[in-house]
Amino acid sequence: MLAVLAAALYFFIASGGPEDPFVADYEQHCASCHGAGLEGVPGKGGGFLATDLAHGDSVADLGKSIARGLPDRGMPGFADSLSAEEIRGLAIYIAERRVDRVFTD
Repeated sequence: MLAVLAAALYFFIASGGPEDPFVADYEQHCASCHGAGLEGVPGKGGGFLATDLAHGDSVADLGKSIARGLPDRGMPGFADSLSAEEIRGLAIYIAERRVDRVFTD
């Protein structure tokens, strides 16, 4: 039994662990403007790392920015196209990366 558990743990660790469930939504809805690594894309959208965010960096603040958008900066709101759960997931994903943590930590 212990050998089976050890083998399962080895394969879990070797495979990189569980996939972060928020990655796909970020890649689909945000990466084209904010960069695959959250670094920003010149002329499109700012980065999220190593910078202060003008509208706050808590999960709640990020969620509001995602839902409402930032029209003065050219960012559309996503409240009509994403569910509240998807918006919160994106906010969590960004907030975790800002403090160098991941969903599985």
